[in-house]
Amino acid sequence: MANSRRRFPGLSSVAFEHPTDRAALAALRKAPGLDWVFRKFNEYGGDRAGRLYCLSDTVRIDSRQCPELYKLLVEGCEILDMPVPQLFVDQRPFANAHTFGVETPIVVVFSGLLDLLDEDEWRVVLGHELGHIKAGHVLYRQIAEFLARLLLNLGGRTLGLGRTLGFGLFYAFFHWYRQSELTADRAGLLATQDLDAVIATEMKLAGGSRKLFAQMDREAFLAQGRDYEALGSQDALFQLLKANQTLLTTHPFPAVRALEIDKWGRSDEYAAILGGDYPTQSAQPATPPAEVFADTPPDDGRRCPNCGAAIRYRAFVFCPECGADLPR
Repeated sequence: MANSRRRFPGLSSVAFEHPTDRAALAALRKAPGLDWVFRKFNEYGGDRAGRLYCLSDTVRIDSRQCPELYKLLVEGCEILDMPVPQLFVDQRPFANAHTFGVETPIVVVFSGLLDLLDEDEWRVVLGHELGHIKAGHVLYRQIAEFLARLLLNLGGRTLGLGRTLGFGLFYAFFHWYRQSELTADRAGLLATQDLDAVIATEMKLAGGSRKLFAQMDREAFLAQGRDYEALGSQDALFQLLKANQTLLTTHPFPAVRALEIDKWGRSDEYAAILGGDYPTQSAQPATPPAEVFADTPPDDGRRCPNCGAAIRYRAFVFCPECGADLPR
């Protein structure tokens, strides 16, 4: 089966980018205080603490440790045409996975998620996390999480300055954060090329039981997502409740995600990618160099094509001066 999965040489993340992801990023770039948050993120050490934790209290997966899981990671990278990141398994009973590390990306999968899913669904999860890396999400997602911690820990000690400066950014970052999940879900589908496996993963994330899964119905779950969307559009009260329900969440709800990926998996756009018709990327490093976290990164000549501003951080996908998109 592995050999029958199509590879996508030169694949650009634009091929699977969800339109609400791009729209939310455009809104994020307009929020005041973005440069300040980037500076503070750098001052507080970026992703170094996470790297130390992984090396000390999780299991690094490679060709020697859990080689079958590692093979799935390598295959996903071959399909999406990207370098292989480090993979760790964290002993936690939660159905979760995350990716961090701008200099060297790291994927962390919790043991509770691995125990809940089967092998095809592991492919979905790994492809999803690889999609975050491929699409350049990692830096911005880490900053969103950093901003949330900063507002909680420092807001009261700075006479409310942190909360005042950060609420608009907080809302913009986390709205984009949720939309970026829809892009990563598409990468998960490309990695496994099995729509049923992706929807099954969402059903298990919502229901949380392998024992009950055999009794669950795919179409009924999709209908549940449509009912949720219909309720959210009925009147102002439902819209307010829906907005309040999602304000502090990092992920869209599983029923909504299943509905979104089902639509895309049946679309002409997805069929075209499988047929080899997709946007490609120019040759460039998939991850930024080590100096991304330096106080004053060296000027390597990278300039915004719109305003000519020097781009200090290679992980930026838009110009911090004029907001123009940067080549990816």
